[in-house]
Amino acid sequence: MNAAIERRGLWLAFAAVAVAALAQLWRALEAAGGAWGWVALPLLAAYFARERWRGAADGARAGEGASVAVALAILAALVPLRLLLAAFPGWPAAEWLASGLWVALALLLVARGWGRSRARTLAFPVAFPLVALPWPAFVTADAMEALRRGTAEFIAEIFSLLGEPAAVNGTVIELRQGLIGVEEACGGIRSLQAAVVVGLAIGELRRDSAARRVGWVLAGVAVAVVANTARLAALTAACAQGGVAAVARWHDPAAAGELLLVFGALAGLAIWRGLGGARRESAAARVGGCAGAWRLGAVALAGVVVVEAVAWSWFRGADERAPAQRWTVDLGRGAREFVAPEFTPIMHELLREDAHQLGEWRDAHGRRRAGYVVEWRTAHTGALVLASHHPGVCLPAAGSRVVRTLPDLAVEAGGARLPFRVTEFASGRETFWFFYLTWSLSAAAPTNYRGDAMMLTWRERWGEVRAHRRDEAVRAVGLAIFDARSVDEARVAAQDEIARMVRAGER
Repeated sequence: MNAAIERRGLWLAFAAVAVAALAQLWRALEAAGGAWGWVALPLLAAYFARERWRGAADGARAGEGASVAVALAILAALVPLRLLLAAFPGWPAAEWLASGLWVALALLLVARGWGRSRARTLAFPVAFPLVALPWPAFVTADAMEALRRGTAEFIAEIFSLLGEPAAVNGTVIELRQGLIGVEEACGGIRSLQAAVVVGLAIGELRRDSAARRVGWVLAGVAVAVVANTARLAALTAACAQGGVAAVARWHDPAAAGELLLVFGALAGLAIWRGLGGARRESAAARVGGCAGAWRLGAVALAGVVVVEAVAWSWFRGADERAPAQRWTVDLGRGAREFVAPEFTPIMHELLREDAHQLGEWRDAHGRRRAGYVVEWRTAHTGALVLASHHPGVCLPAAGSRVVRTLPDLAVEAGGARLPFRVTEFASGRETFWFFYLTWSLSAAAPTNYRGDAMMLTWRERWGEVRAHRRDEAVRAVGLAIFDARSVDEARVAAQDEIARMVRAGER
């Protein structure tokens, strides 16, 4: 085959793999609600790749047979991962695995066409956009939870010392004028991730050693923690001066100020330390051409098409199937002393829901009840949001303690059998019971993940794929029963409340 044609074909295959990888990244970020915030990252990666390519040399190329075999194995693994991520977009473990495989395939093309040394040289810029992916659960659920609690306790201590009494329940700061949730301040996750990206970029621009690059990342983490603490302090001060309404007004400006502080501090540190190290030209001999690599390019190009075609054909028409059962829920239907608390813009930013209800009321005997209904009708964010915003996460973050998990409560209502998950909580000296249901409006059935998608096994997720379910419209219903003397009394009360709220209906 003509060398020029073969070279162009290999570049075409590389471009196709890069587009598939970026499309996967975009879907993950869109599911997380922050795609446009990272749009410059691929451009920065392309600049890094160009600079490294100019200073690199060709070398010994990977063998044809082994390269094709590895490419086929990568593509075979990508097919089920693509299906899983169509059903569970934004799932961190699968997103990182799938994106890593696309990166490996791109580097394999470089190693076969231009040599292993160039592949090693391009490894950082090709993998660089992956830092924008949602972080694994052990970071967001464990490490960030500890950071939120520590930040809340620190701010409360400072304000108490300054004469503004403040107490902490979980990650909520209580002032006389209202409550400040550290979760509402985004807990620092966005600024922390941005700081890691900036730290890596500075290290690359300076052509630093691995140890110095780690130092830049750690510096970014430190700056992000300080910036997030300053932001929370500003919001707490706003609440002390103007109540919860002032927090809503200052939420977005404080977020912008936090990011400006992160970028400004790191940029200033980089300028002080000096940017733009000398390009490292390799002394290795250059060997032109990529002869004999057309088979790997053809396999990669065809593989990209097959992976996307399988995903499209597998779920084609799945969203149009009409469900057999439909029901509606109205928290205020027949309720006494019903009050609908405000659903703030901050709540909407966190949940990205399509419809919602919030309510507090009393039953016929004056006993307290509270509940919510949240729906995701068209977006594919329901499962991802519910993974980090369900009673097992949010109530302990607000200061409640899980006492025990109880058997499900199945209620026949609205022409459907509704299985509610039951958990007993304690808040101070008060005990209450929480009943929780996640329901697929698309399949007219309870979801397998039941709102705790982080704990769903790979096998259970694959069950959703086998059922051709993706982009499901999901409804989450939560009901809190207070003033009950026992779990049996709470279960009976919950049955009565659910029967009152739920009716057979269009949706």
